[in-house]
Amino acid sequence: MYSRGHVDVGCGSFAYRIHRSQASLREYGRICYKKSDFIDKGPINPGYVPAFVGEVCHNSSPIKKDDKSTFRHHYMRGKDHEASYQYNIWWKEGCTLENNGPTEMSPWNPLGKSHDGAMTCARYVAENYWECNNGGVGGTIQVGCLIYEFKADVSERGW
Repeated sequence: MYSRGHVDVGCGSFAYRIHRSQASLREYGRICYKKSDFIDKGPINPGYVPAFVGEVCHNSSPIKKDDKSTFRHHYMRGKDHEASYQYNIWWKEGCTLENNGPTEMSPWNPLGKSHDGAMTCARYVAENYWECNNGGVGGTIQVGCLIYEFKADVSERGW
């Protein structure tokens, strides 16, 4: 899949072609947010991370390309002066799996390898907290075309 075009710069024109790369069915590197990306929301309670990850991982139905109604979102507003938490899973916009791969993926078992899907999903989401050394604000990991996110922020994800 690609786009073509040209640009007239006055003394000539340039032609270009942009090829969209396709995603492999694998884990990509984790992207950790910078603590400075978010306004300090108060203390982050590590006990809340595993306690609420199940809210976004309890449903094993597939997440579908271009179908936002299948994306997962759980938001927990912080009490008193504590941070708010978000747990999200969605299909990366514009992502296509290589070799005409599937257009839907199970958040429980995106690589088709695990027999304990709910734990696989929970691990992907929670490790965005545990594996990022950023004061607990979280991050994302891409698996195939799915993005798993934990973030301690009040601004809710808009698809």
